[in-house]
Amino acid sequence: MLQIASEFPLLSCEQCARAMMQWLTANQIQGKISKLKTKRRGEAFISSDRFDPNQSITENGTHYGVEVLGQVFDNLSTVGLTRQDWLQDFHCPSESFTIEEIDFT
Repeated sequence: MLQIASEFPLLSCEQCARAMMQWLTANQIQGKISKLKTKRRGEAFISSDRFDPNQSITENGTHYGVEVLGQVFDNLSTVGLTRQDWLQDFHCPSESFTIEEIDFT
């Protein structure tokens, strides 16, 4: 997971999540995709505590991660975070998000 995450730059979270999902599926490892989205329509700015707070990590108000074995991975770092830490890492002007989770094997 860490090697896959390191291959995807900022603004490539969806592609990174797909690559992780494909690798996990090929290796028969269960996981889930977490889709974090701002609640307010038109609110596209999401920042991460792992980056400059004045820089958006997305262009469309949506960010993806992959949870496996209790850790969530994304393209922002090569370190997995607990689900709670991952969710608390993100901010938007309204501080209101929705989360959609999709299981896969």
